[in-house]
Amino acid sequence: MVYDKTDTCYMVLPEYGKQRLLTYAETLDELSGSYLSGRNERDDQSDKRQMLLKQQIHENRSVISGQLATISKLLKNLANEAYCTSGSMEKHKKQIYKILQENGLDIQDLYTVANRNGYLQIGMTMRAHHVNDLYESEDISGFLSKLLHNHMEASPSAPTYIGEDYTKVVFREEVRYFMTNAVAKATKEGEAYSGDNFTMTELADGTYLAAISDGMGSGEAANEDSGMVIELLEQFLEAGFTKEMAAGMLNDLLLARDLEPRTATLDVMECNLYSGEIGFLKLGAAASFLLRDGRAEMFTEHSLPLGLLAGVSGRKNRDTMSSFLRAGDVIVMVSDGITDSIADAAADADASVPIKRLLESYDFVSCKDLANQILKMAILSFQGYIQDDMTVLVMQLQEK
Repeated sequence: MVYDKTDTCYMVLPEYGKQRLLTYAETLDELSGSYLSGRNERDDQSDKRQMLLKQQIHENRSVISGQLATISKLLKNLANEAYCTSGSMEKHKKQIYKILQENGLDIQDLYTVANRNGYLQIGMTMRAHHVNDLYESEDISGFLSKLLHNHMEASPSAPTYIGEDYTKVVFREEVRYFMTNAVAKATKEGEAYSGDNFTMTELADGTYLAAISDGMGSGEAANEDSGMVIELLEQFLEAGFTKEMAAGMLNDLLLARDLEPRTATLDVMECNLYSGEIGFLKLGAAASFLLRDGRAEMFTEHSLPLGLLAGVSGRKNRDTMSSFLRAGDVIVMVSDGITDSIADAAADADASVPIKRLLESYDFVSCKDLANQILKMAILSFQGYIQDDMTVLVMQLQEK
């Protein structure tokens, strides 16, 4: 927050900064606990060297967990440090308080900030002043739009209605784009659990996140690893970490959790819904595709999965044809079960050729139809036998 040196009004850290620090701390607390929750090895080991190694790994986990817990504590303390705010910002906030209170809302903990995409974000805790009143978040966005002379909207996580109980709500400048999406999945023959996990979600700051993680092997253990990767990835990004920082922390977590090596691929796509800018991060992941005007372009990165080498982190993909999407563009992401099945059946190491051929000949109907078509192609490549877990994500950028 910018402030003038002549300001003399000292106060606690502005609510936005406080909540960010507490979110970081909560995420680190969860990560700290994860280091101590690795699957235990059999207790019948008689080899002394094996027992010593197991003890060393346990001690390493404890050290790392303790370090993370310490950092979390420091962040929580910092959240309550004194901070100076500018008079101009306070005046702006008072105007928001006034117009909303005049319209029957009780407001607490209001903050205004530029989010990581550079656009205005407003957060507050609010409730209806009268017990039986209900306010639509959309109407409150309208109040803010008139006051700020800027189109505002509630974030995707905001409740539809505000009632008598205090509720945290985030509003932001209206995004220009939105994503339609679909998923098609298949689980490996003979397995009850898929080793693939995924997410497609819109973050509060106007970033659209899509990600796939494939745990090592298949079944429940692979599902557990990839599920943890996706869950923590969402938390890290929502807390403000970059996808590269998040990948580094997830890599170290997989390295430290178990005696036996555990790996997982990570395929991340972020899209700025204000500008259409996209960025990919791929660690051991299959190629992704951009379909535009009947032409398919590929996003690829040759890198190791998470959990193999210390110090591994992602970097922005540089082998791309475009860094910005346009309305109508389609993004396709797949797990390696799709590409491996197609490549094995065709006796060709490069599965991108048949996938690109399908995309370029496809008369677009819907995201769901295209996802099903790709999954069907992979399954039929092995005469209907599903040799690995398969996941297909399809997204289309649309203008509001």
